[in-house]
Amino acid sequence: MSERVFNSSGEQVAFGKRTGSFSTSIGIITADLVCRLPLDDFWPGVHLAPYAFSGLGAIFGGGTSQINTSFPELNQRFNNSANVKSRPLGYFGGGLEYRFTPHIGIFGEAGYNLIDHTNGRNGNNAVQANFGLRWAF
Repeated sequence: MSERVFNSSGEQVAFGKRTGSFSTSIGIITADLVCRLPLDDFWPGVHLAPYAFSGLGAIFGGGTSQINTSFPELNQRFNNSANVKSRPLGYFGGGLEYRFTPHIGIFGEAGYNLIDHTNGRNGNNAVQANFGLRWAF
């Protein structure tokens, strides 16, 4: 299948041939342990709850998508990142939750992800920050 890419002025900026399937699957599966301490148990009326979490899992990847455009740098960058392999994952972190009601609250947390520490690799670590609305049921 051939592709032509045009910019907003109608000029052709890329022409290439795509080989193989363009679809790729990826997923994450984890097992988590969360330790939460509701401060309402000690101080009534204080609806805060600090918590810590930790877990193990895996990142699953697949697909060998390849593109072939007239831009070699783009080809190399895409083709190297499209072939994602499965990797082990570990993480830990903590956060704080405030409940407005027994079931609705807001939270903020930060975690440190340890990705693929096999065969001496250790440069894939990442920090992740999350915040939002939580509905507990």
